[in-house]
Formats: sequence, C-alpha cells, structure tokens
Amino acid sequence: FFNQYGSVIEEASTRLFLNRLEGDTRLSIETKGQTNDFIINENLQQSPGYQVDKLPEIETVTIARDLLPEIAPGLLTLNSEARFSSMRLRFTEVTTGDIGVINDAFGQLVFGADEDQSLGDRDRELGLNEGIVNRFDTRQELSMAFNAGPININPFATGRFTAYDTAIEDFSPVETERYRFWGAAGVRSGTQLTRINNNIQSDAFDLFRIRHIIEPSGTLWTAETTVQNEDLPVYDDDVEGLNEGTAIRIALDQTWQTKRGGPGRYRDVDVLTVNTSYVNHNDTAPESTIGRFFDARPELSVPGE
Repeated sequence: FFNQYGSVIEEASTRLFLNRLEGDTRLSIETKGQTNDFIINENLQQSPGYQVDKLPEIETVTIARDLLPEIAPGLLTLNSEARFSSMRLRFTEVTTGDIGVINDAFGQLVFGADEDQSLGDRDRELGLNEGIVNRFDTRQELSMAFNAGPININPFATGRFTAYDTAIEDFSPVETERYRFWGAAGVRSGTQLTRINNNIQSDAFDLFRIRHIIEPSGTLWTAETTVQNEDLPVYDDDVEGLNEGTAIRIALDQTWQTKRGGPGRYRDVDVLTVNTSYVNHNDTAPESTIGRFFDARPELSVPGE
C-alpha cells in the first residue's frame, strides 16, 4: 500500500535505545522486537530475509584512547568494543506470492523459495531457527601513527573473540565449536603533495589562483579466523560477517581548489575532486558483483577486485 516505505525507510521495528556518552566512551542498551510476521523493508526481504530481535543488547565502546599521552601523544591508540546480546531470528511467515512473486521460477530466482513458500520455510530448511541465542563479542584494535619523512604510516592489529551459548550444528554440521577467534593486521600509508599556481584567473569559471593537492595512499591487510563466516548464521553483519584473507588497496586522490569571495573575504573552495583506487580482495567468497572497500574496517568490506 505504501511502496516508498518498503524501499527507503530504515528497518521497521519496535525499539527502545538508551545511550550514554562520556569522553571517548559510550554505553548503550537496546531492546528491539517485531510485532509483524512479515518484513516491510525490501532490502531485508532480499538479504538476509529475516529480522533480529535484541532482548536486550548491551554494548560498551571506547574510541581512539591514547595509551601514551605523557610519553608519546598520538603514537599508540586503542579502540575497544564489547557487547552482550540475547537475540533471536524473526522469520517472514507470509508466502512469497503475498509479497509479489508470480511463479515458482521467479520465486527461486529472487528468494530461493517457491510461490507458496514463506521465507521462514526456506530459512528453517537451511537449518536456521527462532530460538534465543546469547552471544558475547569483543573487538580490540591497537594502532600506531608515525611519520617517515613526508609519509604517514599507520600499522594496526585487531583481535576479536565471539562466544555463543548454543552450537550452530543445525546450520553448519561441520562446526561444533561455540567460540570464534579472529585476528587481523595491516598497515596504511599516505602522503600529500601540493602545487600552487598564482597565475590562474578566470571570471568565466570563477577561478582565482589554483591549488592542486595530490594524495597517494595504500593499505595492506590480512586476516585469519577459526570459523568461516559462511558457517555462521548472521545476527549482525559486523559480527558474523567478517572477512578473512588478504586485501590490497592503492589509491590516488586529487583535489583542485581556488579562492572565491573577494578581497578581505576570500575563502578556499573545491573546484574538482577526482578519487581513484584499485582494490584486490579475492581470498574471501564474493558477496556481491560490486565490491566495496572500507579502509577503516577492511573486515566489513565487500570482497572483490
């Protein structure tokens, strides 16, 4: 009845969220549940095909804590996260025909289910269930920042531990462990080159002087895990959906700036930006035909080239 709601709104749910911020630390408590037996959001219908209740989830986060403020400010930084979640999957019980599937072939292509099946029927066949699962997850990242001449170098190491109170053998019979250890290490580097041309002036293009900024950068990253992400039912993509393998990113960002405004009120503005990068991350099973690399957290990237 309201197509725009299905395509553009955030996840439809009933939620209570409490959040406390103090300095570099955040504490949050979230309780979230569904009152319907069907999914409103089209993106959730397609992937993962279910929603997740949190009953509740408690999380504490520390961001960019300087570990050596007196000795070497900014040299060594800690990012820390820990969360406890009591959660369960919530399936769609209406048939795919009720949400627009016109025949079995189309249903299998889009949802992996026939016209008279629900997404819940499909998920139960895959070994998923709606039982309550308790999970503890913690992520710790240490990073350094220093300069080698004009080059900024940022090595980092990440460790993650996740524990469940329920084995996942129904979903992945080969996995009997209730614990996952995941670790990664990498290095980011970059520099900035600037050239200023004071002779450029154009009333037609509103140009008064040009600054050309060139920023080459690169990232090398590798990760290992004791449990593959495809062997875990995904409650939260940033917990169960972690990548492994090796990724490399090489980038060249360019910005052309000029001055506008007039004498006494000049300001710098960007006239043109051109960002180019090459990424190769093929050690993890592809999740999409369109790759995406997130430099801050490579483990959440969409693998590919």
